[in-house]
Amino acid sequence: MANDFSVDQSFQVIKETISHARMKFERNGLVFIFWGLVIAGISFGYYFLRRAGVEKAYLINWLYLVAAVLTFIYFMVKYRSRKRTKNYLASLLGWMWLVLNINIFVVAFGYHNLGLVSTFVIMLIISIGFFVSSVMLRSGILIAGALLMNISAYISLYLKTVDQLLILMGIVALVCIFLPGLLMQLKAGNQ
Repeated sequence: MANDFSVDQSFQVIKETISHARMKFERNGLVFIFWGLVIAGISFGYYFLRRAGVEKAYLINWLYLVAAVLTFIYFMVKYRSRKRTKNYLASLLGWMWLVLNINIFVVAFGYHNLGLVSTFVIMLIISIGFFVSSVMLRSGILIAGALLMNISAYISLYLKTVDQLLILMGIVALVCIFLPGLLMQLKAGNQ
């Protein structure tokens, strides 16, 4: 089979690949809804457990790992059984988020000496992932969430207590992750 594509045909294939990945990604606004609720729930849950005087309130953070495993299983089951052509852009985004999530997990559980700065690092990693995703998929909804999360990451550097950071992270998760996911889901439903 010859691979003699003209420049116009090559650009058309790239455009169709991006369009397909974008539609698939927008239909998966459910993932952002899920993660927005998970992060907000854990952040607010950790805050309330701390306020209630629970000694090992930090153990609630292990729910991140449970959520990550559930997300991985969901996508494995959903896409393994389908025989489709490989969408390299969607695959690249999946691998990027896997690597970013591993780094978030390492920062959250491996570097306690970072203290309050760990929230900044985690929010920065997430905002970079959102920004790269939004640029690759040309999604204004994600760009807005990424920029707002990035600004919030820098705001977190000025907060003085764990409780303030937990409240900020919960609000940011709802506004920057959950809300864009909900808007993506609604947009995909209207098409």
